Amino acid sequence: MTTGDAKVQLLGGFRMFSRGRVIAIPERAAKLVGLLAVHGEPVSRARIAADFWPELAAPRANANLRATIWRLSEVARSFLSAASTNLALADGVEVDLGRARSVARALLERTTSDAEVTDPSSHRYLELLSRPLLPEWNDSWLILERERVRQLHTHALEHLGRAHLQHGDAMSAVDVGLALVGADPLRESAHILLIRAYLASGNRGDARRSYQRYRDLMRCELGLPPAIGWSELSTSDGGILKDEQQ
Repeated sequence: MTTGDAKVQLLGGFRMFSRGRVIAIPERAAKLVGLLAVHGEPVSRARIAADFWPELAAPRANANLRATIWRLSEVARSFLSAASTNLALADGVEVDLGRARSVARALLERTTSDAEVTDPSSHRYLELLSRPLLPEWNDSWLILERERVRQLHTHALEHLGRAHLQHGDAMSAVDVGLALVGADPLRESAHILLIRAYLASGNRGDARRSYQRYRDLMRCELGLPPAIGWSELSTSDGGILKDEQQ
């Protein structure tokens, strides 16, 4: 399969593309492709069958898995690499989650260049890392994988927001902060980033209102005071670099 001909989207919802066209497949088959795309490596047939049909004995579950693969169209089946004991995505299938992981790790390891961070097109990082993993599915095998992805992407976005502040792009940092607070309202580091971004942009009123919402949320939901006070946040440097040095 030629690279770029076949793509699987996992972030924001499941979709498969072949030569730019969406492929419609049955839900169980979609979940099979999704599981393989999430793992990014061969997965044993026995494990897949047990995850998908935990209520069935192994022989029946394995038979259901074979039937699921058999019902795929020729185009959809070309996305898979099938061996006697395991399944994987075929070579050349592009997965957006793989791209997101690479971007997140580059941000966390500081291998993303200053030019990339300050480039106006860097908003694509925010868009990519803000999308949840397969939000329409509630399968048990997905719970831990979704949390791993959420944690990786959240930490990476916080680094991106701080990088925007360090490069003087306060409004891009505000966008990152708003996305983080919207995704996880109880994440204190997200609130602190947003408040510092507002301060850096000169919007002290927005910063104060954000701090009050953050303070009230901590008290109402957790019964705790904010981790950092307004007086410390509102100092001239906003404490932007302090976290990096601790």
